[in-house]
Amino acid sequence: FNVNIVRYERYMNCMNRISASENVTPVDILVFSIRPEPFLRLVKLYYKYADDTNGKIKWSLNLPFLNKINPEKHDVLTTDTRFHPAMLGTKSMLRKVLINLNYLFGLVIGNGHYSSQEYLQLLHEVIGFCKIKNIQLLVLGPAIRTNTFIEKWLSRKLDKFFRKSLPILPDQYVSGADLHKNGEPLFEKNGIYVNEKYHQVIAERLGNKVMKIIEKRTPQEERSSDIEKALFFKY
Repeated sequence: FNVNIVRYERYMNCMNRISASENVTPVDILVFSIRPEPFLRLVKLYYKYADDTNGKIKWSLNLPFLNKINPEKHDVLTTDTRFHPAMLGTKSMLRKVLINLNYLFGLVIGNGHYSSQEYLQLLHEVIGFCKIKNIQLLVLGPAIRTNTFIEKWLSRKLDKFFRKSLPILPDQYVSGADLHKNGEPLFEKNGIYVNEKYHQVIAERLGNKVMKIIEKRTPQEERSSDIEKALFFKY
């Protein structure tokens, strides 16, 4: 049982990453994780990023109606930044208010609609690719970020949007929307990054789904062999 992880931070080139990986290692089961971060990054009006050439921190306005979309032009996976997201602590109340205003101004000019439609288009490409390649597809819904009130609301809205919009069977959609499990928080204190407990919860859900697919597609005598390959997308 082989698990290949392909990371993505932008809608752009995501499908190319999937195709390139599948060309190297044919895939039987693909689990696509819908991530809040790429969606939220495009919702914002004000965007801060690191320049690809010198790593300097710059800022720009997200204006999709003017084709000014810097979050999609800078690959966060390869750019050196002078800060590490995992080191971010909890933000002050004033900082959270400013973050919420950033999202609200972006929503006013239509960034939310633009970002969700771009994400939906990417998922349509993934679904079409899986049909052509005869790959079993599972879609993992977004985690519900708790960093700010607006991020929590937008994350829930994104989850509902994909539940209704994707042309897949309900059984192919795996919920990633928990905030607590048995009273234990599933996010770090900053409300952005999920903790180990969250990964355990999702592993159970995905594991059950994957096992059902394997049992359905593989004869009993072959189920213990190493012939199944899976492609997972990292948070």
